Amino acid sequence: MTITDKFFLQPIVSTFSMFVPYAKAIELLTELDAFNPQSTLYKSLLLSRIKTFGNSNTKAAYLDARQKMSDTLNPNYYLLLTVVGQKAIFKSIFEQIWANFKHGVTPETVSNTVNGYITKLNSALNLFDQNSFFLFGKNGIEISSESGIFADYGTIYSSFWEYYLRTKESSTILKE
Repeated sequence: MTITDKFFLQPIVSTFSMFVPYAKAIELLTELDAFNPQSTLYKSLLLSRIKTFGNSNTKAAYLDARQKMSDTLNPNYYLLLTVVGQKAIFKSIFEQIWANFKHGVTPETVSNTVNGYITKLNSALNLFDQNSFFLFGKNGIEISSESGIFADYGTIYSSFWEYYLRTKESSTILKE
């Protein structure tokens, strides 16, 4: 076992089972047989996009699973399930780990840091859900003055990163 495995592997991998949106996605993928090496879905997930869509069986399995995930998973967590969302979460986790190294470089430090971060993140999502504040979804939201703790934010588009990634106006901002 390398030092990387000893210190980082288990805590980082545990993120997928502890973080609520990921845990729900894993549960659904398990039900869809995505982790069974004999299943068509498993094969379609490992093939390149060209090979997956070049075979009617793998294409159907992939598209069916994608539709079931879209229908089942909370659309308000959409951004968190994308590569951009995962990169943001893991960047934050590693920043937290780095900040906590002052307590000593031990597997326990890494594990406690990751567990604490994911617990806080799940709590934030729970708070957002309770207050109908869907920051990571696809659709824009209107926050009224009666919305309690979020009232000061006015109109917020929940897919705030989408502005920077996809809109014409953002190309000017990003170049400045």
